[in-house]
Amino acid sequence: MGQKILTSNEKELVAHTAGKLLSANGILKPDKLEAMLRRELPQLKGKSLRAGINLGLKEKLYFRIKFKGFSPDKPARREKDYYSIIEEHWKSQGCLTQPQKGRLGIPDISAVRWVESRYIDEVELITTEVKRGRLSVNHLNQAYGYSKRAHRCYLASDDARKLKEFRGQAERLGIGLLYIDPETRTVTEKLSAPRSEPSVEPLMNHLADVFNLVQCAFCSVFLIRTKDTPVMKRFRASASGQHPSVLKRYVCNKCAELFPANTFGKRKVTS
Repeated sequence: MGQKILTSNEKELVAHTAGKLLSANGILKPDKLEAMLRRELPQLKGKSLRAGINLGLKEKLYFRIKFKGFSPDKPARREKDYYSIIEEHWKSQGCLTQPQKGRLGIPDISAVRWVESRYIDEVELITTEVKRGRLSVNHLNQAYGYSKRAHRCYLASDDARKLKEFRGQAERLGIGLLYIDPETRTVTEKLSAPRSEPSVEPLMNHLADVFNLVQCAFCSVFLIRTKDTPVMKRFRASASGQHPSVLKRYVCNKCAELFPANTFGKRKVTS
């Protein structure tokens, strides 16, 4: 025979008892919590206690931490809760930042830093992969995967022990390590990322897609692309001769004034 169902009063008893146990013992896995409840509530022998535990979750007496059991004090810290912390870290270093909210194949946080130079306009793209909880080697490889598009790649985590353990591997891969203190919400750079030279196309595509940052075709200055930004459209050669793709070259306003012979955007009809 299956286990008996709890009455409404029994559910409330289990929920409140679970809250007391969690307050006293901290985070517990569900199976361990249920075992402790059975010792505390022997009168409920033969009945399923899960309904009472779920009632406690529903009433927000405690909160579920995905894969890690229950916490009596506060909601679970999610990975995306750390995004704003990393954003502020890069902003404090003079960077323009943009979170991507865990989109597949896109780094969690992208930051752009302008490189000081008198004669050329140069930017540095920094990507940061953010992880909560225990780190693995796969997370290092995930951060390294953005090296084809970024000048510097970082892995940020609240797992201090693993960050220390993986330092040697991170150095060999050429990625930096950031430690997020979950209590003080501060960021400490454990390992600085060396600068690398990414592939031009992935870099420029990322800057345009994430920041709307494009380069002038004439003077190479970077500018924020808007709907009013002058643009030259040129058809690419096609191997098949059908449906050629269009190459877009953006132009800053100053260059558009200096080179009036070029047509930017739609051709104006003159009478």
